[in-house]
Amino acid sequence: MKRVMLAALAVIVLSGCDNRPDAPFGFKWGQSVEEIKKLNLKDIDCSEGKDKYKGQAFCTAKTSPDDKSEYNEYFLEFTENKGLFNIVRMRLYDKSALVNVKKIFEKLNNQIKNEYGKPIKINDRTDENVYFSCLADDSCEELKTVYKKGDIEVLIYLNNHSITVGYTK
Repeated sequence: MKRVMLAALAVIVLSGCDNRPDAPFGFKWGQSVEEIKKLNLKDIDCSEGKDKYKGQAFCTAKTSPDDKSEYNEYFLEFTENKGLFNIVRMRLYDKSALVNVKKIFEKLNNQIKNEYGKPIKINDRTDENVYFSCLADDSCEELKTVYKKGDIEVLIYLNNHSITVGYTK
């Protein structure tokens, strides 16, 4: 009886040790294309990969299970073996609203940092204010931050027309 209780306790303790974050935006890692289609996301469109992408599938949608705002575009990537393994959310912005873009970018980085810890890579930028002002005239490269926790990597990047966050398992 003691062995059974110890085994049950070990299972409970070990199940709590998985520090891998859940998939973002209400999706679940490993979901199939069929499961995603049943979510009735706005403007969902799915296709099977061809040639070198054979065995993969791709979906795009305007919303996610947790986000009904329609300001975003979601790109989902699947494999036959792993199901959903890559989630990208892109938000286009108007260049006249660069102050808001900077706030959104900083907020997004802080949210990701709280869950994933310090970034493992930040592209070089000497003066963030100069960077944000050059976005208005299209002279900037993209601003990029990479986070990693367990087997999940998060990439946040900002360029002259969008803020994009990608999660890969």
